Amino acid sequence: MILSSAIPKRCREALNNLRKDDSLMITKSDKGGGVVIMNKADYSVKMMNLLSDTSTYEKKYQGYNNVTSKNFNKEARKILRKSKKGKKLLHLLEENPNPPRMRGLPKTHKPYIPMRPITSGIGSAPHALAKRLARPLSNALGSINGAHLRNCADLIQRHNSVDFRNKKMASFDVKSLFTNVPVEGAIEAVKRASEDINEENLPIPREDYINLVELCVKFGAFTFEGQEYSQHKGLAMGSPLSAVMACLYMETLETDNFIRIMSRGSTWLRYVDDVLVIVPKGTNINNKLTLLNKVHKDTQFTVEEEQDNRLPFLDTVIWREEEGVSFSVYRKPTNKDDFIHYLSAHSMRVKSGVIIGFYLRAFRICSNNFLEQEI
Repeated sequence: MILSSAIPKRCREALNNLRKDDSLMITKSDKGGGVVIMNKADYSVKMMNLLSDTSTYEKKYQGYNNVTSKNFNKEARKILRKSKKGKKLLHLLEENPNPPRMRGLPKTHKPYIPMRPITSGIGSAPHALAKRLARPLSNALGSINGAHLRNCADLIQRHNSVDFRNKKMASFDVKSLFTNVPVEGAIEAVKRASEDINEENLPIPREDYINLVELCVKFGAFTFEGQEYSQHKGLAMGSPLSAVMACLYMETLETDNFIRIMSRGSTWLRYVDDVLVIVPKGTNINNKLTLLNKVHKDTQFTVEEEQDNRLPFLDTVIWREEEGVSFSVYRKPTNKDDFIHYLSAHSMRVKSGVIIGFYLRAFRICSNNFLEQEI
């Protein structure tokens, strides 16, 4: 009753008509919020173009997921039964697993609106186990290289110790990080990170742990529109292990290559696939981009240099000044400012939480000269 009265009649009729139209699909945008309404045919074409990349995906026979899931459970049981700690994790194996399902989110912030492939593995053979294995690795982030950023607050805090005199800023962005991380390279990164983890903090003995992580990330099977596929390159977006392993892999490249490429006196900070560099003013950023892209053929960067002493990075705009930097909140051009309507059926706690969240973000990010405007 409340929900109906909160939506105007013309909007309810429009929503009902859209829902009845089988030629359309309604989904959310990859970034910036908002609702995307698109033709199902266009969606299918975009996704099939993505899945036609044989260097990453391979079409499989019907039943492939079942076979792969059974083999996974068989190998996982062998590893888990080796130790007392491992036997306690046997309950995480799915007896009747569902195949991971791929869907696409439209990248409305990019030309031609490509799709971001997301593989939902909830209920699949490796998902619950992968979620448990990811915990100690999440705690190990930053152990291979200290460039890892935890959040915006960490970014702001680190800037307090940076000397910005005669410096400039730029940001590098890794192209399609997850699907371009070599699995073997990611596993080597896990081995390096696990060396700094006390074995008591691992769910199973170290060697078994690494073998089980490898088994999970090499699972690869998924379905799209009833057809079965396998991802044989990179890490699947949606797996609990993918994000942390991608970050650890980047840490190895930073330690072995990237930071050495940057000029002396430079600062390199990274949040997943977004890198912020602070370099001497005379540094040729495009030359650095070329050198970074030569390190690994699948790890390629794009670059954005500061404009008018300002650079957007994560949820902030960094303003470079003579005495240092200041920060304001950043919103992408595609941001829709879609909020919960006051007359919606959500509880008052949820509604007030939205406002409180905005205030907290303002206080955490904004420097004094931007705080009043943000509020």
